[in-house]
Amino acid sequence: MIHEEGCCCQEDVPLLLFLYGMQAVPLVRTYCSRMCVHAFLSHLVGSGGGCGLLWTFERIPNFQLIGFDKEVYRDVGKTQCEDRCLEERRFMCRSASYDWKKRECRLSTQDRFTQPRAFAPSPDSDYLENQCAPRKRCLYIHTY
Repeated sequence: MIHEEGCCCQEDVPLLLFLYGMQAVPLVRTYCSRMCVHAFLSHLVGSGGGCGLLWTFERIPNFQLIGFDKEVYRDVGKTQCEDRCLEERRFMCRSASYDWKKRECRLSTQDRFTQPRAFAPSPDSDYLENQCAPRKRCLYIHTY
């Protein structure tokens, strides 16, 4: 647990997800990180976790999104990478790929759902998907 400015966060809560229709990966371990957003950012993106969800980023270790980099930051940590994505105002940051060895953060306007063929294994990277980014939702209508 992390205690910061009156909020209590638990980082890297493991989830198991089956990625349907994406490459030949039957089971991927993901980690959902809940971030404490500082007071100066809280009024912009919500309170308690960034946008009212239980976690702000879904982290998938050893994967990355290839070919859709909008901005690259060097010599940063994973948390700084997540912060840069949330704080980005020039474009909607839907995801980031963080390279642990290079300490490099690549922000993208795309994610694994908008560009499933670009979502690929990478031994040195973590894929970070912004759960606060607006998404198109499927509307299910019952017909009889």
